[in-house]
Amino acid sequence: MNTETTIESAIARSISHNEIVRVNVPDIGAARDAAGLIADECDDARENDGSLDVWGVLDGSDFRIRLVTQ
Repeated sequence: MNTETTIESAIARSISHNEIVRVNVPDIGAARDAAGLIADECDDARENDGSLDVWGVLDGSDFRIRLVTQ
């Protein structure tokens, strides 16, 4: 599964289950870029543990995912 498909699935799960979805990715930067392309609005914050908290809106629904390197 490619990064964009993985991020798209994580966003869909976050919206449908109203939860923060943890996503293991090989490259946090590429995954963040993918989220920005998919979402209508998107922002992020780096966490102390090196992960990236990403939140935004897709088709009027809020999502939140946590990107973590594998």
